[in-house]
Amino acid sequence: MRLRLLRRNSVQTALGVAVLSLVSAGCHRHYVLHPKHPVTGVEEWSEQAERDGLEMRFAWARPLGSGPFPTVLVHPEAWSDAKDMRGILRSLALEGYLAVAVDYRRQPTPERPKSTFFVWQGPEDASAAVDHVLTQPEVDSDRLAAIGYSQGAMYSLLIAAYTGKVSTVVAYYPIADIEAWLHDDEGRNWATRQAFKWVRRTFRKRSGAESLEEYRGMLRAGSPVHHAATIDVPVLLVHGHADKRVNVKESRRIAQALRDRSRDVELVEIDRGKHVFNFKNAEQAQEAWLLTLAWLEENLPPPLPRSVSSGQRY
Repeated sequence: MRLRLLRRNSVQTALGVAVLSLVSAGCHRHYVLHPKHPVTGVEEWSEQAERDGLEMRFAWARPLGSGPFPTVLVHPEAWSDAKDMRGILRSLALEGYLAVAVDYRRQPTPERPKSTFFVWQGPEDASAAVDHVLTQPEVDSDRLAAIGYSQGAMYSLLIAAYTGKVSTVVAYYPIADIEAWLHDDEGRNWATRQAFKWVRRTFRKRSGAESLEEYRGMLRAGSPVHHAATIDVPVLLVHGHADKRVNVKESRRIAQALRDRSRDVELVEIDRGKHVFNFKNAEQAQEAWLLTLAWLEENLPPPLPRSVSSGQRY
């Protein structure tokens, strides 16, 4: 279903808010579970592309054999780049998937002289990376999955909603409703509550909205829960039960919205899992990764026998 076009910059403004929750998330160990160095049997390369001022940096990992391959598009969490997903891409390639990660940049212009946290400027940008990936001859266009982490999970869900070009989504600890998340102080200490007061004031001011109604519309534009009606693919949500930055109720919100529309959705809550748990705790990362592989195998069956047993640690 084609969504009506939103006011330009509305998605960018709304999702920029979400990024601020991750500023103090600490160092992430992206290789806590996945191979840190190139592995035999996996070809890697990088490239860049641009569309309408949106710069995209891609990191690829290709398995042995001939394509087309079922393909997984990976979006990293905020403050991370496509290259930080190399370990995940290697793991996916060893399982028989063509894997690609992407991050985005947009150069300041006279109209927008300041850089922003979230560089999409409208729903048309949601298809930019997908469209580029689908030009590659070894990509199976009928078997394309999106995996995302935190902000990247929001990207992945919105790609499913806006484009309809992915077959399934795996979303790790997304913000489902930005406005609700901004005002929900449950579990936040005093310092965090004060920081969120600043966030609310700052983004309301920077949004450029002429009214509260317009501003709230911008927040809705970037909130996956408000686009559940157009997410018509199987969705796996993975969220840490002890996440204080993005409360697990965010995944519960989008899960319920999808269930209300009879969508295929599963929510897995990782016991004692904190924000970005899979980049910090090896045991929790292993649990979530096995669930992810099982989900992909069900929805994007790999054409090649898996070269590595599911339980192997790297």
